[in-house]
Amino acid sequence: TLNIEGTNQNTKVQGVSIEFSSFSEQVGYLKVSDSVLENVFLFGPTGNASYGSFDIEDSTLNDISGMYLWYPSRDSSIERNVFQNFAGLSIGLSTSNLVIRNNVFLNQTSSFAIENWANYNDTLVVEYNSFLDADNIALALRSDYSNTYILATNNYFATTDSSVIETRIMDANDSLRYASVIEFSPFLLQPHSNTPELIDTDADAAPNITDNCPDLNNSDQLDTDGDSIGDACDYNVTSAVLDIDANGSFDALTDGLIILRYAF
Repeated sequence: TLNIEGTNQNTKVQGVSIEFSSFSEQVGYLKVSDSVLENVFLFGPTGNASYGSFDIEDSTLNDISGMYLWYPSRDSSIERNVFQNFAGLSIGLSTSNLVIRNNVFLNQTSSFAIENWANYNDTLVVEYNSFLDADNIALALRSDYSNTYILATNNYFATTDSSVIETRIMDANDSLRYASVIEFSPFLLQPHSNTPELIDTDADAAPNITDNCPDLNNSDQLDTDGDSIGDACDYNVTSAVLDIDANGSFDALTDGLIILRYAF
């Protein structure tokens, strides 16, 4: 059992691999709550998700290579999370239930947010999620797999045009290689009230959770020195202290005063 539980997302896990062991005599369990997972290898395509169950809730998942959920052994849930720079949920289910509810998906790095390649007993619940990438597939079935199905009513697709939503769904309406049709209607006209709110303090079309200058409008999101702080705010505004990095680079000057700052 692994519990990662924070308060106001003050717990961050970076650069690790989290999987269940096939050598354990007990079924594994992962609980992630109110935390940040960043650059984490989480249930890769090795089938290890089948050796346990999980509940992931109220968290932010950044730069995750994708989650390959191969037949979780017990009922599991993914609720009220923000997935960004994320390679998608690829799901196979047999008898256990999986609930995917009230999550936000944006900045996808794969062609789909949620994909199903097995759902033998209709145990997959997908509802009240917000799929915000207009140029990517939100929901997909795996082609040439016979037992695939997603009931995806009451989700938000950042549009009120059903024909546009259909272009973001891959199912039997697109090709006979898909086993079924994904039901998405009725759909939400705005994000569900229990879905994490994407606040954009500076109104530059980059939500705070992805904005490298959340309090200063910088729609270009330029970050010359690659330190995850945008050029527009990579200095102390009150004392004009520029961010001089260890490699000696600095961001765009905002005035003629340069005060060096060193980190020890």
